[in-house]
Amino acid sequence: MITYVFDDMFYSPARVLVNPVNTVGTMGAWLAKDFKRFFPQMFLAYQELCQTDRFDIGNLMLYRGSHRWVLNFPVKRHFRASIKPEYIEAGLKKFAAIYATYDITLISFPALGYDQTGLDWNAEIRPMMEAYLRPLPIMVYVHMPVANGDADKTPNMRAIRNWLNSPHGDVDFEAFWAQLTKRLEKTESLQTTSKGKPSVAFRTKAEGEPGSQSRVSLRIFVGDERPIFIPETSLRDLWAYVKRAGYALPQNFPAGLDQYGQYLIPILDLLDTVRSVKLASRVTETLPGLHYVRPLASQDRAKQVTATLIKPPTESKPPTESKPPTESKPPTESKPPTESKPPAESKPPAESKPPTDNKPPTDTKPDNKPSP
Repeated sequence: MITYVFDDMFYSPARVLVNPVNTVGTMGAWLAKDFKRFFPQMFLAYQELCQTDRFDIGNLMLYRGSHRWVLNFPVKRHFRASIKPEYIEAGLKKFAAIYATYDITLISFPALGYDQTGLDWNAEIRPMMEAYLRPLPIMVYVHMPVANGDADKTPNMRAIRNWLNSPHGDVDFEAFWAQLTKRLEKTESLQTTSKGKPSVAFRTKAEGEPGSQSRVSLRIFVGDERPIFIPETSLRDLWAYVKRAGYALPQNFPAGLDQYGQYLIPILDLLDTVRSVKLASRVTETLPGLHYVRPLASQDRAKQVTATLIKPPTESKPPTESKPPTESKPPTESKPPTESKPPAESKPPAESKPPTDNKPPTDTKPDNKPSP
C-alpha cells in the first residue's frame, strides 16, 4: 500500500528511511547531505563500500541504527551524473526481492528523481514506483516535495538528529484527554478542513474525566444543527488508530468517525504531538490528514502532566485556634526564619543508551556487498 505524504521525511513514523545516493562514496548535496549529518556512522560504512568497489547500481545497503534504519539506494554512478530511470528500476526490483528478508514492514521513500532535469516524474518514475511498491504487503510512504509556503524555512537540524537517534515515549489516552480538554477551554471555535468545500465554523465541548463515574465524551456544535456526540469508546479507538498509523487519513478513522473527519482533524491538531498534513492514496487526490509525531522519551511527561491536571486538590485543614498568651513578656528580638531549601529537583529517568559499539552491525555487511 502506498500513501503519498507532502511533508518532511525525517519525522516519518517509518523505521526505514530511503536515502538516494551515488556509487562513488559522497553525500554532499540535497537529501543525502542531511542523511550524512544525521547518521555519520552510516556514511562511514557506505563510504567504505564505495571505496572498495563493493557498491553498484542495483545494490542496496541497509544500515541498522539503534532507532532508525537507512536504506542507501543508488540512483546514479557519479555525483555529477544524471539519475537514470533504469537505475531506479534496478533498485526497486532489488527492494521488492529482499524487503521480507530484512523484516521491513514500514518504509519511507523520497520521490526518487523528482527534481532531475530531463526526467518526467509523473510519466516515467511514479508509474514505475507504483508498479513495484504498491503490490507489496507493507506500508510505503512516498514523500513529495512540499510547496515553499508549506515547508519549514529554518528546520532545526539538531532537533531532527536528536529525534531520529533517540528513544521515543508514548502519550496515553489520559494524557491525550487532559491536554485536549485544556486546549478546547481556550478555543472559542474551529474551522472545518474539507477539501473543495468552504470551511465552516464550529464549537467543541469536552466532557468528563477518564476514570471517573461520568465517562468522557466530545460534543461538536455546528450552527443550529443537532450536536454531534462522540463517546469515550470511539475517542479511545480514534487515538489508538492515530498513534498506530502515524499518518492518518480521515477515510480510515475507526468507529464510523470517518464521517466527522472534517471536524476531528482541526480538533486533534490542537495537540502538541499531532499536526495536520496533506496525504493522498493517489498523488493527484490530496486530502487533509494527521501526522502523529511521537515525543522523545526524555520529554515524555504524559503521566506526570495528567496527574497534575486531573488529581483533585488535597483538602486544607482549618488553622488551629491560637491560645492567648499566658503572660505578657517583653518581646525578644525574633530571629529571621531560616530559608527553607527548595526540594532537590527530581531527575528524569535516564534514557536508554544505544549500544556502545557505534560501528555498523555485522549483519549489515552482507547488505553492503553487491548483489549477485
